[in-house]
Amino acid sequence: MGNVNASAVKADALRPGDHIFIWDRTLWPFIYQHHGIVWKSGESVEDVQICHVWTPLEGFRQAQADSSFRVSTLEQFLYHRSLNDVRLVEYEGHTMSRPDVVLTRCRLLLGRGRGDYHPIIQNCEHAARWCKTGSQWSTQTLTRGHGTIPFEDQLRTADVLAMKHQVAVIERDTARKPVVDGVQQGLRVELQCRTLFWLDSFSAEND
Repeated sequence: MGNVNASAVKADALRPGDHIFIWDRTLWPFIYQHHGIVWKSGESVEDVQICHVWTPLEGFRQAQADSSFRVSTLEQFLYHRSLNDVRLVEYEGHTMSRPDVVLTRCRLLLGRGRGDYHPIIQNCEHAARWCKTGSQWSTQTLTRGHGTIPFEDQLRTADVLAMKHQVAVIERDTARKPVVDGVQQGLRVELQCRTLFWLDSFSAEND
């Protein structure tokens, strides 16, 4: 159980789209991780906002029945646990999505999940990893989750298609940007070279 590539964090260092988890030892000797995605950055645990499968209700049965993908403060995410136990999940560059794509997936899931939470096949880690990578997976239970999208039985087809279209637009624009930047850089270099050539010619004529 766990994430090999993970590092400790400070509240003000968290950025939108970051995947975090916290070690929960409140049910000792059982230890598990609670996962979420940073929705909004801030200076303190009261300011930072996290998207995660969560409920404010107490009691195991009530909480499991009411849990859904919601936005809360980092302070609520901690739930009396220490910030020192929060970890940032680190991914290989090619396995994670851009922050704006991650947040687009988060928007699709907001408010979904009530009644569909399951600690083995549809838990908080499945949702967080799908938002971050586009694939469901839990390192704690070694399961892929139910369906291709968390809580997909509660999602409207039109909303899923709209999300996929938005992700495609973001990825297309991202792929085109380096080309545009390269062309602009090339034009600047060419202009600079022409300017230097003109200055050299002007200098030679006046020698």
